[in-house]
Amino acid sequence: MLGTRDEVTYRTNYTSTDLQNIQIWEDIAQDATTVLEANIEVVRLLRDFYIARRDDNSFLLGKSCGKDVTAFAAQVTNLVADMMFQVGRAKAMIARASSRKSLVDNNPSSLQCKFLTILGGAAPSKSSRGGNGIPC
Repeated sequence: MLGTRDEVTYRTNYTSTDLQNIQIWEDIAQDATTVLEANIEVVRLLRDFYIARRDDNSFLLGKSCGKDVTAFAAQVTNLVADMMFQVGRAKAMIARASSRKSLVDNNPSSLQCKFLTILGGAAPSKSSRGGNGIPC
């Protein structure tokens, strides 16, 4: 058997900077998601407008430019699909950021203990931490 036989515990002490960095990236991803979703709706409306002009018999250019409008509508449809993919990626990033924040928040030696010390409160006891024996 290779390696040590001693029980080794690895822990990372997170700082408030770590939490701030995670929060910044989560906020950026949420803003990007909001903008992308709004842009998707605008681009869809633009596509629908041009398709309606193409199909309108009273619009003279509808007949002569019909093929171009159809090609444009196909490109816009591809653009919408790409933006929806990006929205999915941003939402996945938001979910990962939230899970990372919960790691920082659930680390008993990290921010909670430091904030309690700064505020002059008592550190949580073993019983309030579920008796896991990890001191604050």
